[in-house]
Amino acid sequence: MAKLPVRLILSARREKELQRVKNACDQSANKGIEVLPLDLEAANTLEDVTRKAESLFGRIDILINNGGMSQRDMIVNTSLEVDRRLMEVNYFGSIALSKYSLRGMIDRKS
Repeated sequence: MAKLPVRLILSARREKELQRVKNACDQSANKGIEVLPLDLEAANTLEDVTRKAESLFGRIDILINNGGMSQRDMIVNTSLEVDRRLMEVNYFGSIALSKYSLRGMIDRKS
């Protein structure tokens, strides 16, 4: 994506890793890459993070939800607490970001 003439916002929990990825990108072809840390498990912060993302470049045109976590054990060995955490991160976090981003997209009809 960084090789295309687009503006990117990189988001994840680990800001140092985001900076590493940003520095590894060829930024000559695009108008900018910004780093915006977020934690999908921190549901109460996701609307604010979305607004910050919009303010960086004026709008969000495309949202790619690819964050998540996994559990590598048999279901019988997995606690309900872990199942709830997986749903919070993998489902509700992505749904929240999508809903918050859709407001501007719908308003712009784009």
